[in-house]
Amino acid sequence: MRKSNLRLSQVALNLAAGNLGAADRRMGIWTYGCNLACLGCTSAHTWKEPTAGKVLSVQTLISIAKKHDVNGLTISGGEPSLQWKQILLLVKEFKRMYPAREVGLYTGLTTDEFKSRCPELMNWLDVLISGPYITNLPPTPLTGSSNQEVVLITDLGKRLYQGWPEWPMNQLQIVAQRSNYAQRLTTVGIPDNRRISKALQMIDVNVVTKSWE
Repeated sequence: MRKSNLRLSQVALNLAAGNLGAADRRMGIWTYGCNLACLGCTSAHTWKEPTAGKVLSVQTLISIAKKHDVNGLTISGGEPSLQWKQILLLVKEFKRMYPAREVGLYTGLTTDEFKSRCPELMNWLDVLISGPYITNLPPTPLTGSSNQEVVLITDLGKRLYQGWPEWPMNQLQIVAQRSNYAQRLTTVGIPDNRRISKALQMIDVNVVTKSWE
């Protein structure tokens, strides 16, 4: 496997079924860097400081997947297509190791834009969730706004994601992290931004979305 590094915002394990994917016990990675600047994005911290984030090699991520015997891989961001060559190496190696386990990718590009930018990567995905986030549109069980498209590419994706519009809404997993300076909460999933905004107006809370120390 060729050596290659990815700049990431975070890595998560044990993603639950229905939370950004179909299978239980998935691994999630969030790439660092985005040039789309969708209004209201919950990952706006990944837009800035191009040298920020955490650098991990594809080999390290594959080792993590092997160690935990993950049941799938979800890739989000940031904007993953900005690092598509490294993502392609990761997905190829993951699929060679686990050909019957799902790989899904979130992009703020439209489906046609994504196909044009990284056509080879499209051929290795089971599911693509595509399109810009639009803050005044409602979410779905798999997307932040209803304009975004869920493209089921393979037979595996079609089987695992059958009936996805009926999945429960706003499933979140929350992880508490402590450092020498503060305690932070990291959420994974499609939040109900309207309810969260109303709740934050009623309490005095410092919300931190960046999870790396």
